[in-house]
Amino acid sequence: MSDNTVSGVIPMGYLIEGNTFYSYEKKSLISIGSSRKGIRLRSTQSNVLEYLLEHAIESFVTDEELMLNVWEKNDLRASTQRVWQVINSLRLKIQELGISDHFILRVSKKGFYIRESSIRTIYCSPAQNHQHVEV
Repeated sequence: MSDNTVSGVIPMGYLIEGNTFYSYEKKSLISIGSSRKGIRLRSTQSNVLEYLLEHAIESFVTDEELMLNVWEKNDLRASTQRVWQVINSLRLKIQELGISDHFILRVSKKGFYIRESSIRTIYCSPAQNHQHVEV
C-alpha cells in the first residue's frame, strides 16, 4: 500500500469504474450495488494491481518496472511471461465483476497504464480505520 496520506487520512482502496471497490486490507475486489460477490486476489495479483493503481495512472509502467517492484521486492522469480500471466488472470477476475476489459491498458513497447477517469482513491481517517468493508 502507498505511504501517501492526504490531510491526515489514509487510503483504504480504490473505486474502479464507479461500481467496484478494491480493498487494500482485504486484497479483494468488491462489487457495489450488484448481486455479484467479491473476489479475493492472490498475493501477486494484488501487488500488481496496487502497483498499477499507484503508478500507472496516465503514465506507463513497463514490464521491467513491474518485475523489479513487484516480483523482486517480494523475493519472487520474475519474467516477462510471468508478468503477462498475472496481468491476464487479473484482467479475467476484474471482468467477472463487470469492469471493462480496457481498464488495464497495454501499449506495445511502452507498458501498462490506467485512465485516471476510471478510478478514484477512497480515504478514511485513522479513527475510522476500524470500519471494514466485508467481502
